Amino acid sequence: MKVIKASANNYSSMHQDISFKRKSEIEFINGYVVKKSQDLNISTPKNQRLVAKMKALETY
Repeated sequence: MKVIKASANNYSSMHQDISFKRKSEIEFINGYVVKKSQDLNISTPKNQRLVAKMKALETY
């Protein structure tokens, strides 16, 4: 509960990136999962959708 209360007003780095119209780290984090899954022929539709949605929010 202490951590929850202490961090209640924090904003994630990706949220800050989008708010300040910067490129987020979604490609580095989740893009890697998508790329690796494609290399291994594994379906990761949720990861792909997340990357696409975040990329759509990025307005440099």
